[in-house]
Amino acid sequence: MPVSTDSMKVEVDLSRYIPDERRLQVIRLWEVMNEAAIGYVKANKYTAISGMPHIASASAACEDFNSVFKLDACEYFGRSAFLCQSNQLLLEPFTKHFNRVWTYIHSFRKELVADNRRLAEFPLFEIEILGGFEDLLVELEGLLKAICTAAVDSGLLEYFGRDVEAVRNIELARLSYSDAIPLLQEAGFPIEWGDDLGAEHEAFCADKYGPLFLHSYPTPVKFFQMELYEDNPGIVKSADIVLPFSGESTGAAERDTDAARVRERLYESSMYKKLLSQGAQPEDFEWYLQMLEAEHFPQHSGAGIGMARVAQFLMGSNDIRECVPFLTNCENLL
Repeated sequence: MPVSTDSMKVEVDLSRYIPDERRLQVIRLWEVMNEAAIGYVKANKYTAISGMPHIASASAACEDFNSVFKLDACEYFGRSAFLCQSNQLLLEPFTKHFNRVWTYIHSFRKELVADNRRLAEFPLFEIEILGGFEDLLVELEGLLKAICTAAVDSGLLEYFGRDVEAVRNIELARLSYSDAIPLLQEAGFPIEWGDDLGAEHEAFCADKYGPLFLHSYPTPVKFFQMELYEDNPGIVKSADIVLPFSGESTGAAERDTDAARVRERLYESSMYKKLLSQGAQPEDFEWYLQMLEAEHFPQHSGAGIGMARVAQFLMGSNDIRECVPFLTNCENLL
């Protein structure tokens, strides 16, 4: 007996699937952003590393280890596996051979709240270069300016009611973490030196200074292999690009190449304990540690750019859900 298709119908929010005019403009803006970013790395002699994995061991995690998506062991050939948040560690070895490398992946975050700034999946533009911290910041500012210039020249920003001049003339101020803490305290934020900065702290700094590098964070709140300052090992050579409207869009750092120190820092880090509690294995980082021990790696640095946050800044929107072609969060499954 045939099944009645009428009885199977449910109400569907077609706006998730059928593009309206605004969504079409968002897609056009993303095309401009992507072409500008790729144009910059090509013009500056970066080599593309293609085919990066979406599933890997715990070494594909970033700084927020509470947000990793773990696959059940039975889902990946009996092994513990995670959806990638970053391919940073896999990219690093290629700098020795190509000098500058880039890739474009989808980063997955187990964000349990669906709000105006969290996505469960978003495009991440990653670069790694031979060179130090200052070299990296120059590259990042150049890359961001290239994207902003292309967005302005496209004429698309007027559609979103954006102040075009604020984008055209973008300059990145610099504010150290240690200088930001007293400013935040004077403004009434209950924060002490050593606490990680949250979205509200970043928004305050961006309101005060405009687009900026927030840099030189306390060692314990950052990734285990960020380079330390020689004169102050309690601080790492790291920076976040913080933008009005969207907050942190980019995490960047010089990499520590001292194999013995990196191994010690990993085992002592709170992130390592969190990952083990979520099913990671002690050997998940062993390939990286042994690689550092076996080979001489020159000074290198890298960053991951969350393109959805860049789009949010360009559009001048307070809601990231309006700034992506396809929305993926904990409430939305396409």
